[in-house]
Amino acid sequence: MSLAAVASLYNLGKSSTFAVRNVDKTANGDYVRGLVAVAQANNGIKAMTEWNNIVGKQAKRYVNAIDKAAKPWDLTTKTCNATVSGTEAAAAGAATAGVATAAGKKTFKGLAAYCLKTASNYVNPLIVISGGVKVATSNDKKTEAINQGCALGAMFTAEKTAYKFLTPEGRALIQNKNFAQKGPIKSVLNTMAKIDRYAAGAKSSKFGKITIPLLKAATFVCASIGGYAVGSEIADKINEARGVKTHALAKKNNPASNITKKNNIMKENIIEQDFEQQPLEYIS
Repeated sequence: MSLAAVASLYNLGKSSTFAVRNVDKTANGDYVRGLVAVAQANNGIKAMTEWNNIVGKQAKRYVNAIDKAAKPWDLTTKTCNATVSGTEAAAAGAATAGVATAAGKKTFKGLAAYCLKTASNYVNPLIVISGGVKVATSNDKKTEAINQGCALGAMFTAEKTAYKFLTPEGRALIQNKNFAQKGPIKSVLNTMAKIDRYAAGAKSSKFGKITIPLLKAATFVCASIGGYAVGSEIADKINEARGVKTHALAKKNNPASNITKKNNIMKENIIEQDFEQQPLEYIS
């Protein structure tokens, strides 16, 4: 198994896990996370294109189909709907100028493919948009802005840190920095590089080739969840310092808790009415 294949398992593990988590968030009313879930699932499929088996071949067919359908909508490609000028025709070896380039016809399916492809490349901005929607729809916008800002900021910081230690690309960004030249950070970087080489090497068992990248993916997911949790705690402390009772506010904005509260009040009223209507002899 090559380093690329090891990386694909790592990407598949974290993308599929985040897809499931975002499906759960969507079911709980955070509808923008539905698009994030689809984008993460698409990234998981893209990761499988590195596999040299039937699954990898099917993944490549899927990715190629998405790319082909999305191409006419790609605004970064100058040849989408343009015509070939004389100079361009000469440079490209075209027989005549003024011939429309074969980028394909724009279709609704192609637009959907383009949106999916774009969303897959911009998962974090979509998560930020989700946070913005929460702030915009909250009764206490300032408190919710603090909640989202602290939680997402800490989450992205934790993910960026994990990326720099868990992946070869991330390690390349910091290995030449002064702080990474000595001490425990250097040891961690060297150890992670050895683990990657072992997972991709011939000496590693099939079990090791699978479990090592998946454990790395789990570590990344835990870093993301942990960062979000720490950020949320920081937000709670800030809001409490402002005099906002965070847990009470959460219950107040939770429709389910409001329904439960109303039901409890109704039950208490019924019990009081029954008690008042009982004859004195019965009560004694």
